[in-house]
Amino acid sequence: CEFRRQPALNSSEQFLLSAARGADLVIMGGNGSDTRSPDDQSLAERLIRNLGRPVLVLPPNAHLSGPAERITIGWSETRETTRAAHDALDLAAPGASIDLVALLARASDDIPGIDSREDFAAALDRRGFTATVSDRLSAVESRGEELLRAAKEKNADLVVAGAFGHSQFYDFVIGAVTSYLLKSHRLPIFLSR
Repeated sequence: CEFRRQPALNSSEQFLLSAARGADLVIMGGNGSDTRSPDDQSLAERLIRNLGRPVLVLPPNAHLSGPAERITIGWSETRETTRAAHDALDLAAPGASIDLVALLARASDDIPGIDSREDFAAALDRRGFTATVSDRLSAVESRGEELLRAAKEKNADLVVAGAFGHSQFYDFVIGAVTSYLLKSHRLPIFLSR
């Protein structure tokens, strides 16, 4: 752990990006507080989008007493999800219960043989974790809410997701799960991009 003071009042984004690129893990607060300015909220999103390092986002009054015993991973067939899932294993307790949750718009979206989630679950089992897979139906615009609901039902200690897997235009028009998680979480959120 290291504390660095910013010597000037300008360019906080560049200072934070430069200071955090060598970190194994970046820890920051979420965007849910009404006291945070819109620029401060977008700064957290810009850092996650541009940093290239895993980020643990903590809610107010977070209680982390050790490695996570129960983890919910929002699964999709993306590079960002794969990276987040692997990166988060460093925060998992030995034998942790890990639920891989796919959020589908329609049940027909689940195509047998195309989902690497089963392979990842088998790899987790080989490493001594208890892995389960589940599908949840959710409209695109409510996937963040559904992921947090799944985590709450499993009493998860940690929620894991790939960050900003779509273009900024897509996120603006459709909405981003990552943005929702940053604003609405009550659990620690682990993000990788």
